[in-house]
Amino acid sequence: MKKQFLSIAVLFLVLALHAPLRAIGFKGGVNWEMNNPVGKYTRFVGAYSLRGASAWVDFYLLRKLAIGIEAGWHNAHENKPRATYQASPDHAFTAATYNSLVDIPLMANLKFLIRAKGIIRPYVNVGVGANYSRQEIVFLDQALQTKTWGFCFAPSIGTYLSFGRLPVGLNLYARYGVSFNQFEYQGQKLSPYQYVNVGVGILFQ
Repeated sequence: MKKQFLSIAVLFLVLALHAPLRAIGFKGGVNWEMNNPVGKYTRFVGAYSLRGASAWVDFYLLRKLAIGIEAGWHNAHENKPRATYQASPDHAFTAATYNSLVDIPLMANLKFLIRAKGIIRPYVNVGVGANYSRQEIVFLDQALQTKTWGFCFAPSIGTYLSFGRLPVGLNLYARYGVSFNQFEYQGQKLSPYQYVNVGVGILFQ
């Protein structure tokens, strides 16, 4: 009952604020992202992951140009076969491991709409900011964990799909991200962390 009430309250708030926010050129949304690490990081985790999400807000300076902020979350994991791992200069172990990677990009966006009106409105976007990442290696009853911050940027292309005068639509996009968090695995430096993802989300306009 509480969850239903909260959902109704959030929907009511979005609809109530729709007119004033639209008047100042506001757009925002929440997305589901499918993520895949690429480059050197595939040595640690190379599996495709459906665990990802992001939320964003844009304010339009001009009809086709906007600035905004975005926060994301991605989680990729992979079971690695039994091998010998050098956890530190004086500590090695042999085991099968469960490797997990979580990254949280926090970015400022600059977005350009190629087409500002119509049902299909393609755009290009560049995000710049900081990325928090956590790498975890689980074996037997132990876990090794590393947490880092680094500069990141992420260009993307996408399109908005508008449903006429409705205050909601769809957001479809593809993104390539790079983060310069420092991480070493099996004696090899894996930086920079690179990933590609595709996403689909609800657009509030």
